[in-house]
Amino acid sequence: PPQLAHQPSPPAPTPIPGHGPSPSPGPDPLGFPLLSSPPPVPPPAPPRVIPQILCHLLQAQAEDLMDKMDVLVESVKDKPQEERVTIFT
Repeated sequence: PPQLAHQPSPPAPTPIPGHGPSPSPGPDPLGFPLLSSPPPVPPPAPPRVIPQILCHLLQAQAEDLMDKMDVLVESVKDKPQEERVTIFT
């Protein structure tokens, strides 16, 4: 059809900076060079920062506390509601 021949061809899409083959000049807004990964995140501290002995001590303390709580709960179970409040406050 003749009317199509007069239409100019659509312009080629301009490449978005940072995408496609044309490299964008300069760093991107974040300040990192393009196509590079962000700076490495420092690895989390290894779990051995706390000495093993301390871990055992803490665990023993925790178990001791749990035992005491169990004893407390047992001793409170049989008492009426009013007395329970006074024990825990």
